[in-house]
Amino acid sequence: MGIRVDGLDEFERKMLDIAEKFPEARDKFLKQEAELIKSRAKMNTPVDTGRLRNTWERTQPANGSIEVYNNAEYAAHVEYGHRQKKRWVPGYWKGGHFTYDPSAKTGMMLKERFIDGAKMLHEAMAETNLSIRSDAKAILGGLFK
Repeated sequence: MGIRVDGLDEFERKMLDIAEKFPEARDKFLKQEAELIKSRAKMNTPVDTGRLRNTWERTQPANGSIEVYNNAEYAAHVEYGHRQKKRWVPGYWKGGHFTYDPSAKTGMMLKERFIDGAKMLHEAMAETNLSIRSDAKAILGGLFK
C-alpha cells in the first residue's frame, strides 16, 4: 500500500512562473495605489497659495515598498498640527471690533494656541483602504489563475 502524488511538476512550473511575474505585478500595484493615495491627499490638502497641494509626490517602487510624500517644509505642521506662539498684532479697537493697521502704535497680543492638523495623508490612507484590498485581489490574484 502506498500514496501516489501526481502533478507536482506542473505545480512547480506554476510556482516558478508566479515567482518570475510577481515583482512586475507588485510594482504595478504599488504605483497604482500610490497614485490613488496621492490624488486623495491632494484633494484633502487645504489651499492658500496652492504650493502645498502641488508638492505631493511618490517614489518609484523598490523592494516591495513605495512612499507618498510632500516636500513643502511646512507640510508636517499642516498634517499633524502645530502650536502658534503669542504675537503682537498692531491695530486699534473701534465699535467693538479690532481693525488691523500695520502703522498703528496700539494693538493686541494674541494668545498662544494649537492649530489642529488637517490629516491630509491620514485621511487619504483611510479612504483608500477598501480599494487597496480589492485592487490587490485583481492585480496580484491574477497571478494564481
